[in-house]
Amino acid sequence: MFITDPASVGRFTSRTINVFFALTKIRLHVVGKEFMDTPGAKIYVGNHSSYVDVLALILGLGMSYRFVAKIEVREWPFIRTFLRRMGHLTFDRADRDARLHQSQEMEELLLRGESVFVFPEGTFFPEAGVRPFQLGAFKAAAATGAPIIPVAVAGARQILREGSWLARPGEITITLAAPIYPQGANHQSVKSAEGADWHQLIHLRDATREAIAAHSGEPLL
Repeated sequence: MFITDPASVGRFTSRTINVFFALTKIRLHVVGKEFMDTPGAKIYVGNHSSYVDVLALILGLGMSYRFVAKIEVREWPFIRTFLRRMGHLTFDRADRDARLHQSQEMEELLLRGESVFVFPEGTFFPEAGVRPFQLGAFKAAAATGAPIIPVAVAGARQILREGSWLARPGEITITLAAPIYPQGANHQSVKSAEGADWHQLIHLRDATREAIAAHSGEPLL
């Protein structure tokens, strides 16, 4: 049967991932999930280390947000169908105009009360480390007042490293840290704003990277 309803797609996807994790003996733990109850639309910002990151996040956190994913995910079996039917966003990280459009789309979603999930490293590598972050998510936070929820994923790289197609048994821990608010933001709701101060963008980026690195088990690069 071909499933088209987004809620049904979400439930089917979670069940499928659960079966995959059980068969491959991947154990999943989530810490700090209470931060998902932060009022208003939020920007979840996570480190990206493996193809299995997205699967772990879908299973561990549910789908109360929209993924902002690199365009390459359109080539991933199963995940590409899920992202398309659930209305998630994809962008070409090599295209400057596409990155600008991505930031604008994020701001529009946030102002409508929808949360987003961003991997600001853009891609992942076999070697460990939290790589430099692109600024799109932090610009959207500063422009709308939306809080950032740092999300650290630990263990995924060892389970399915870049260049490998065979998942190994192991343990993944997802840790959500306390929200980081843009300066002057109303902590109860998202509000419209004009422009974004460069120093604030850098502060948001650096504070988020440090929070993620502290729980990812990998160093800042």
